[in-house]
Amino acid sequence: YSRFVVTNRVWTQPVFIDLCYQLSAYYGTIFSATRPGKPRDKAMVEKAVSIVYRKVYAPLRDHNFTSLAQINHHFIIQLDLLNAQPYKGSSFSRKELFMRQEQAFLTELPATPCLLKKCSVLTVQRNYHVQLRKKDGIIARHGNR
Repeated sequence: YSRFVVTNRVWTQPVFIDLCYQLSAYYGTIFSATRPGKPRDKAMVEKAVSIVYRKVYAPLRDHNFTSLAQINHHFIIQLDLLNAQPYKGSSFSRKELFMRQEQAFLTELPATPCLLKKCSVLTVQRNYHVQLRKKDGIIARHGNR
């Protein structure tokens, strides 16, 4: 688990930071912790990287590009060609598999960006005061005196 987004690292029931729950509620998704990368994943990931490098980057190595937009355009063409190729020993491609199994679950993104609330973990002082600070000074103070 990433120590930045998971507060309780018990692998059966991880607890995420509030930001994750805000994003999840806004976009209608869920966060799901997975196990950290293990050596047994390494070969599969390296194979995927090798395929992308060989099929997408290598065909572009002899081209001269004059802008980022031009690079992106040619990159997308090569990526589309890769996704349209049938899997080895199969009659369907990555794109066909996506269209059959995943595309129906996609929804439109919200029209407005997500506005996140600020969360702070504070320690109450011995005098029962809590202070929130900004760079320019105290913005809130609460106490029983």
